[in-house]
Amino acid sequence: MSRLVFTRSVSTQHGLIAFHDYETEDNPISGSTEDDTFFLPGNVIVATRNDSAGDVSARVYVGEPDIPNGRLVLDQNMIFESSILSVTRVGDFEQEDVPLPRPGSWRVRIFTEGESAPHAVALCFDETEWLAAGGEIPTVPVG
Repeated sequence: MSRLVFTRSVSTQHGLIAFHDYETEDNPISGSTEDDTFFLPGNVIVATRNDSAGDVSARVYVGEPDIPNGRLVLDQNMIFESSILSVTRVGDFEQEDVPLPRPGSWRVRIFTEGESAPHAVALCFDETEWLAAGGEIPTVPVG
């Protein structure tokens, strides 16, 4: 079971969405833009569909979501020194923040939906780890 704790529609820039520590200066963009993800411990950037195809849904879950057509693109530990996850389009200073129960390392899994041009990206925190950190699991109204 999973709980949705954040959902937003994001207008991308160059088809990219970033999930990062609020205070990070990590910038993982390097190499080919044909990659699905660019990763450093404090910042992950996910390639989505072309900007002209419309906004992309960005969601954050605690627990493993049921995403029938989802494709796992990242399974790593991220470091959140600030204890805040920020979600933004790349190159934009406007961001949406999700408070975490503690700072430090967190196991995250990222899924995309949509074959070659994802229309949705979901970042998932491990539920056991979240609860062990003393975190309550808020829920976001959907729809």
